[in-house]
Amino acid sequence: MARLGKQDWIDEGLNVLAESGYEGIKIDRLCKRLNISIGSFYHHFKNIDDYVEKMIAEWEHRIHAHFVLSLERDAPPEDRLQMLHDQLLDNPPKLEVAVRAWTFQNEYILKAVEKMDKKRVRLIGTLFMEMGYSPEDSRQVAEMEYAAYLGVQTYCVNRSRNAAKKLIQSFSDLLRQNRERKVLATS
Repeated sequence: MARLGKQDWIDEGLNVLAESGYEGIKIDRLCKRLNISIGSFYHHFKNIDDYVEKMIAEWEHRIHAHFVLSLERDAPPEDRLQMLHDQLLDNPPKLEVAVRAWTFQNEYILKAVEKMDKKRVRLIGTLFMEMGYSPEDSRQVAEMEYAAYLGVQTYCVNRSRNAAKKLIQSFSDLLRQNRERKVLATS
């Protein structure tokens, strides 16, 4: 039998989650899929809850890394927002949808997703503040932007990345046009 490390188990769990949802996250199913003994699982994890916590921590890390990469660049906020869109769409939409579906069944997952959502909205809001929005408007526009991203992920879950990118871009263009009209109206 192959020897797997903790990260191998976590990566496989995220793959299974994206492919078949949270119902696939069962120790015996994972062992069979990996062609490895249950003892290997328990060598790395105390129990399924410990495993789920590590998987969701990895999901959070991967998603948050995309935000940080986009937002900490030395570029105008509009360009960083575009980079954020591009990088977010690199994440498998099925994984995002599966994690969100899991929130209906698991309180721990729900809290982790709510925490991640708050971080994401706060970071996006920072971009809009840099673009000249008031703190309140920044928060509202960031929530709309984020909701649009999540909607596109769900809507395009079985479509191409390009289709998702076009939708996000259209939404961003609408926001930009609205912002430009407001600026012109106040001049």
